[in-house]
Amino acid sequence: MNWKKYPIILFTFCLFTGLLQAQKTSHVHGSAPDYALKVISVFSYTDFVSERKQWLTSDVVDENGSFDLEIPCAEITYIGIRCDHVTAYMYLEPQTNYRISFLSPEVGTSVTFNDKAETELIFEELELSDINSLIIDFNYRYEGFFTQNYELLQRMFAPTNKQDLADSLGHVARKAVKGNIEQLLDKMEQFALNMDTMYVEFDLPYFKSYRTAVLGDMMLNSKMDPRDFFDRFIAPRSFQAQHRAQTELQKKFYRYYFLRHAQSYGNEELGEVLNDLGSYTRLCELVSKDDFMETEVRRDIVLSMAIAEVWGNKSMEKDKLADILASIGKESKSEAASKVALDLLHVLNSNEKGFPAYSFSLYDQFNDRISIEGLSGRPIIIQFWASWCSDCQSEQVLFDLLSNTHKNDFYFISMNMDDLEDIPSIVKRDKHVHHLLGISDPLIKESYKVNSLPFYVLIDENGLIYDYDGKRPSEGLESILLKWKKKKEETKRTIGSKEN
Repeated sequence: MNWKKYPIILFTFCLFTGLLQAQKTSHVHGSAPDYALKVISVFSYTDFVSERKQWLTSDVVDENGSFDLEIPCAEITYIGIRCDHVTAYMYLEPQTNYRISFLSPEVGTSVTFNDKAETELIFEELELSDINSLIIDFNYRYEGFFTQNYELLQRMFAPTNKQDLADSLGHVARKAVKGNIEQLLDKMEQFALNMDTMYVEFDLPYFKSYRTAVLGDMMLNSKMDPRDFFDRFIAPRSFQAQHRAQTELQKKFYRYYFLRHAQSYGNEELGEVLNDLGSYTRLCELVSKDDFMETEVRRDIVLSMAIAEVWGNKSMEKDKLADILASIGKESKSEAASKVALDLLHVLNSNEKGFPAYSFSLYDQFNDRISIEGLSGRPIIIQFWASWCSDCQSEQVLFDLLSNTHKNDFYFISMNMDDLEDIPSIVKRDKHVHHLLGISDPLIKESYKVNSLPFYVLIDENGLIYDYDGKRPSEGLESILLKWKKKKEETKRTIGSKEN
């Protein structure tokens, strides 16, 4: 058929195909016997460089402990299922039904508002060809391989003699390590071939990448030559930012590689590009000399990884690093690298003074939707609290007094973190218009990195972070507001006198 003669049919076909792709979903249903009437939510990651979470769906566990989650899924996706500050992880295949049991953590595990407690899922009737089944089975076989070769691994990873090259003992030690590496590589190669044969019927590309990453991770701490490692474990596969195991391997490889070899770029030159210039162009010119970054997509993503590594270094100027990430996001020829850089920029600067605050909108007590952008022009004070937090109750009284006293100069937002869908219905007290309620956006807690309660964030009139994890009302929050107000008034008088 000549499709050029039928443009409408072709357009309709493409549109229909796109809709089918967009509507792919999977179901995860089962039981969470210890979490009746709790909200159970699902998240994934936009990529494993930034590790920025995106919320996919949620449900309420019924009184019998049952739940049913319908999750959008167009490709194999690593997801987290969270309920009452406890998280379990699994892989999700498109258009697949899973039945699981979500268990409480082991006895003695601390379950806190930090959401760091983890548990395991019990799968029921998992297909042999499912990615979860394959990975579980492979990990079991890999543990056996590791145990069988533990003695060899001990010899390979043992410290070598650090004396001069001419020293005979040092030479013997280095030769022994080289022999150990070659011996282990031979064993690994045979193991990999055996796995290829064993899983030939179910060999998904995602699964093969996972197996390669696991074996590469074992060799990463060895004395293996970086070029040999790169050619064996990195170069054969294109970068997949959504592949957890492969991304972790590449993050580790480049971290170790830069630690050993970044001197070749020249400390002053590299520091100037990062700190003084904030120049993406100059940085590309510098690192493009390195054949470990032979493609633009790998180069731009590795640059993003490197910036993430040095972001917390006090000698680094974060505004310059942010400029580089913003440039990658804008100028990179790789759409994947551009998205990674922008997601990473969002994650890194979400709680940094002088950087844009995460923007969200919510419903107030009058059921009006109000956005953070709509509150520009005045500083914003956000309080995160929950009804079960004992400290929150006393701070709430003081916060109400502050909001009444300074309502003409600041916006006050009270964010309730209770695990309930309709916060306004349970809060019976009177509120004025600047005191908002609710937490309709699950990303708010993640973006503001709220790890304890009560928690206070101050945002200036331009939407930039002024103070992250600020003082509580009982610790002197009002003194900060008074100084802030006084400074603004002095600035206005100064500007007025110049105009006159």
